[in-house]
Amino acid sequence: MNPLGVTGLSTVDFFFPEGTLSQDDGSLRIDCRSAQFTVRPSAPLRPGGKVEVALPEDLFALAVTLQPGGGGYNSCAALRSVHPTVPIRYLDASLAGSRVQDELDRRSVEARFLGLWQPPRNAVFGCRRSNDKSILKSPLAPTGAAASAEEIEWLLACDAVLVNSAKDRELVTRLASAAARKRLRLYAVLTPSLPSGFLVDAVLPWVHAVIVGVDEAQRVLGVQVQSTPEGELDALRFIAGYTQYANVFLTLGKRGILVSDISTMSIYHVSLRKGIFEQVQVSLASSPWAACGAGDAAAAGVMGYLETGRSLLVGDPPAQPPAVAAAIAGSAAALRWRGYAGSLAPGDFEVRELPYVEERWSDLGGLGTTGYRPAARAAIG
Repeated sequence: MNPLGVTGLSTVDFFFPEGTLSQDDGSLRIDCRSAQFTVRPSAPLRPGGKVEVALPEDLFALAVTLQPGGGGYNSCAALRSVHPTVPIRYLDASLAGSRVQDELDRRSVEARFLGLWQPPRNAVFGCRRSNDKSILKSPLAPTGAAASAEEIEWLLACDAVLVNSAKDRELVTRLASAAARKRLRLYAVLTPSLPSGFLVDAVLPWVHAVIVGVDEAQRVLGVQVQSTPEGELDALRFIAGYTQYANVFLTLGKRGILVSDISTMSIYHVSLRKGIFEQVQVSLASSPWAACGAGDAAAAGVMGYLETGRSLLVGDPPAQPPAVAAAIAGSAAALRWRGYAGSLAPGDFEVRELPYVEERWSDLGGLGTTGYRPAARAAIG
């Protein structure tokens, strides 16, 4: 079996479940274990969002726990859970860290490190509930090293590669070029780690699948995304309009996944059925820290299903179009990452098709010219 590849930038995540954050006139106040810190973030912090800020060293000593993180690392770990034996290659843009290396070795993931950046440290607050989780990201510190052509070629030898929070434009350009020549299948998790213009022009036309969180879509796309079902459909349509043949997955948190399936030229909403949804939420309340990385796990579940047909679901594979089945598999991977230990079957998920007004793709092959009936928009509310 040929290897699957993942690339990204690993981090160390420090968790402060009882810490609180408050903003005032451009400053951010951190209250944690009777200690107080005032910092100035690069931008206002949205509830449940992320922001870059220089963090005081004394803060990290107050963390309740810490663990490796970062989009690529999280996706690697989740992909191993989906498929216990498939060879996985992980190319990390940062310097090698013993904690990350040990965890990857334990999962039998072959890892190499480009050494372009110091491993970033993130402070995670409000993680008792995933919907109010906020992340303070330390600024990236480049090492001055250049990307190794040999290491990039090593990753290019994979059948498929998942790019998740990659920071190096040269690496991503090489991957997109290989995908354009049909040398590999490229999966891209869209994040603000690279400029939106670069992603739209150089990456999206060649991807096999796109995964993006609804909370990240606005920052990634550089356009206003309305927090409504109609706005989410518009965001999905906007992304798909820049692709040639990709399935697009817009993750909606507790509300599931919105997916465009190129084989049927339709959009679907995948979500847990009501009874199992309530059961899952009770279970997840006891695992607050696992909220970090659920979207990365969903991306791994999507890739794992489309590449190997494997998933964490029990029973027969979903009797759905390929991208819809992958969305169900991605949802199962995200829930397992969050700490849900119960079994999940395809029948635990509800799939609703959202019909087109027009049944043709745009000249680019995406959904850019397609409109939706109001009833379809309301269906995902």
